Amino acid sequence: MGILWENLGKALQSNKDSLIEEYGGLSGTYLDLYNEIEDMARRMSSCKLAGLKCAVLCDKSRETLKMLLFCWKMDMIAIPISFHYGEDNICGIVESTKPDFILSDRDKIGFVEIPVVRWEDLPLKVLNGEKDDQLECIEVLMCTSGTTGKPKASMLTGSALIMNAHKILDYFPLSMSDRILIGRPLYHCAVLIGEVIVALLQGTNIVFYSEKFNPIMISKILNKREISVMCGTPTLLKTIADYFLHLKKACSLKTIALSGELLLSEYIQTMKKAFIEAKIFNVYGLTEAGPRVSYLDSRLIEKKAGSVGKALKNVDIKIIGDSGENKPFEVGRVFVNTPTVMKGYYNNAIETEKKIKGLWLETGDLGYLDKEGYLYISGRSDDMIIKSGINVYPQEIENKFLELPEVEDVMVYGELVNDIEQICADVVVDNKYKQCDTQNIMNHISDILPSHLIPYRLRVVEQLPRNGSGKKIRPRIKRDIRI
Repeated sequence: MGILWENLGKALQSNKDSLIEEYGGLSGTYLDLYNEIEDMARRMSSCKLAGLKCAVLCDKSRETLKMLLFCWKMDMIAIPISFHYGEDNICGIVESTKPDFILSDRDKIGFVEIPVVRWEDLPLKVLNGEKDDQLECIEVLMCTSGTTGKPKASMLTGSALIMNAHKILDYFPLSMSDRILIGRPLYHCAVLIGEVIVALLQGTNIVFYSEKFNPIMISKILNKREISVMCGTPTLLKTIADYFLHLKKACSLKTIALSGELLLSEYIQTMKKAFIEAKIFNVYGLTEAGPRVSYLDSRLIEKKAGSVGKALKNVDIKIIGDSGENKPFEVGRVFVNTPTVMKGYYNNAIETEKKIKGLWLETGDLGYLDKEGYLYISGRSDDMIIKSGINVYPQEIENKFLELPEVEDVMVYGELVNDIEQICADVVVDNKYKQCDTQNIMNHISDILPSHLIPYRLRVVEQLPRNGSGKKIRPRIKRDIRI
C-alpha cells in the first residue's frame, strides 16, 4: 500500500465515528468508508493493479474520495478529474496522462475511449496495463493547464502530500468536533490536500456539496448543517458574508481559509462583521509545490491585508527582481524551495526544466517581500489569468472563439474589475459577418465554453495590437504595491 493509504487508512479507523456526508445524498462514518474500501480490496486481491494509472471522474465528491482512497490502497497512481470543467479538459487530461482506466459513478462517458468502470463492476472487469518506471513512488498525477490549455500533470509523492498536510495542520485548527463544508471538486490540489486530507487526518466531519457553484445554496447549507470550517476564494466568502448580513443572521463558521485571489481590506471588514467568531486565514500555494507554500495568521489578517503571509516551516521563498534577491518591496519572480515540490511534469521534460531550477521551483507569480518577510503576490509572469482560484490560460479560450465562423481574430486577457480578476476578450469579426454584434458572439461562445471560461466582458475591435514579429500584445494586470 502507498503512504497515503497508510496514513489515511489509520485515520479512518482511529476516528471511526466521524461522519462523511454527501449533501442531499449518502452519509456514513469513517469506519463505513474504511470497511467498504477494504472489502473491495479483498475482492480485487487477484488483480494486478499496483502501478496502474487510474483516473477518477465522478459526479459526487464522496464517491471521488472513496475511489481515490481505493487507488492508494491498491498502490495505483490516482488522477483526479472533474466534470465541472468540461469535455475538453477531461479529454486533455486523458490524452496527457493516458490512464489505464477510469473509475466513475457513471455507467459510461461517451467522449473518452478508455475503459470506464463503476465501483460495483470492479470485480467483473479484467484490467490490463503496464507499470511506468518514471512513476515510482508517485501516488497522484494532479493536472493543471499548460500555456496553451493542454494539461500538465504534476507528479506528486504520497510522502510529500502527507508532509504538506501536516504543515497545514501546524497552524490550521481542525478537530473531531468540527464540520467542514467542501464545495469544490477534489480535482484541485488545494482542496484535496488542504481540505480533504487535513480533515481526514484530524477526524473532522466532512460535508460535500457537489452541485454547480451556487453561493446562496452554500450559504443556506452552512447553518443548516452547522458548518464550522470552510475554505474558498475571497469573492465566495464575501458573497456569503453579504448574504448573512442582509438577512441579519449569525453564521456558524469558526475557521476560514481564503486563497486564489487578492484579499481586499473591504472584504476583510465585511467578513469580520458576518463571521464574528471566525478565525480567517489567507493562504497561498500551487499544485507543483504540493500545494501549500505560505499562510497569513488570522491575528494579522487586517494588519497585513493583501499579504499571503510567511512560508510554512519547511518552505523557503526567494524573490528575484532587477536588482537581485529579496530586496524589500521590490517586485520580482517568486521561487520556492520545499521537500514537497513535485518530481516534475509527467512525460514533459521541457516544461519541467522551465519550472524547476535546481532546488527551486519557479511559481510563475510575481511578488515581493516586506521587511518582516511577509509575501505579497502582485501578478503573473506569464499570460495566465487566475479567476476565482482557477488557472485560466487565454489561448484555450481563444481556440474556442476561433471555431466560430464569425470570428477572424481574438485576444483574451485578464482585467481587474473592482479589484477582482476577470476574463475579457477583444474580437475581430470576419468581413462576412460585419453585422454580428457582441451579444450574438457571446451567445455562440457560451454554447461551447464551460461557464467558468465565459468572458466577463467582450468587445468587437477593428484590429488587435501586435509587435513587430506579429505576436499579440496582451494587456497585463498591474496591481499597486500594498505596504
